[in-house]
Amino acid sequence: MNFSIGTDPEFILTDIDYTPKSSIGILKHKNKAVQGSKNKIYYDNVLAEVNTTPSFTKEEFLKNIKYSLNNLVKLIKPLKISKDSFAVFSRSELNHKDAFEFGCEREYCAYDLDAHQMSFALGDARFAGGHVHIGIDIKNQEEQVMLVRMLDLFLGLSLISIDDSKNCCKRRSYFGKFGRYRKTSYGIEYRTPSNFWLFYPSSIELVYDIVEFVIDFVKKEKHFNFWKIDYDKLNSDEFWNNGGDPSTCHDCFGYDANFLKKITKKEELELNSDIIQIINLNMPKKILRKIEEIKDNKTSWDFI
Repeated sequence: MNFSIGTDPEFILTDIDYTPKSSIGILKHKNKAVQGSKNKIYYDNVLAEVNTTPSFTKEEFLKNIKYSLNNLVKLIKPLKISKDSFAVFSRSELNHKDAFEFGCEREYCAYDLDAHQMSFALGDARFAGGHVHIGIDIKNQEEQVMLVRMLDLFLGLSLISIDDSKNCCKRRSYFGKFGRYRKTSYGIEYRTPSNFWLFYPSSIELVYDIVEFVIDFVKKEKHFNFWKIDYDKLNSDEFWNNGGDPSTCHDCFGYDANFLKKITKKEELELNSDIIQIINLNMPKKILRKIEEIKDNKTSWDFI
């Protein structure tokens, strides 16, 4: 399966007392970013952001992320990288015009099929994402949407099941909801995950494995085991002339898609035996074993 994968995570910086600190002044602006052979590092609002170069193998993906995070650690000393995806900053740390500069690019929802203007800030709070960039040839919008839905089902829920980071639920309540993505020239940017998975080599490998599995799953059109699309209605002039909503032409009969739209806690997933059964019946046993191993033991990078 030919595809590329990359990530552009944001990180919250803290001092020795775990107080959130702005990355403005510590790192350079995006236009003057520090660029290495495998990454680009800069401040985005008050967060630190790392862009990894696209990877084409699991080993390369792991190596590029390790190289990038190692560089970030060196650049921000004596500050540290917080493993949290949510923090409230003091007003003194927001005392810069760029602290209220937010990306204006819209993201899309794979369920209501509409565009949404989002921000990774809420007042003085900031949320750190761990978006996954996937480079792949996509036939049409339907395949694009199904790819995101299957990423939700298999990757998004798997990450929730292993994420025990502090305040992880807060980010999911406001930002990083299921089904969120951006269209790109090379494929998609899957925007649901937080940055949690980047702190552990085992979860980085898991992300790669599940993305590879999901791409194959969608290319083989196995998503139609769960979803059906009313193409007659979508191709009807009468439907569109009457202001038809294309999301009404998509029906999920294989699992409760509404559950995915609302979930914020892994305890909610653990109580949903139907969803767990679908994941267990469809995902390769090797990946399922990996998830259980990560739940039992996660070893972070030794330099963070």
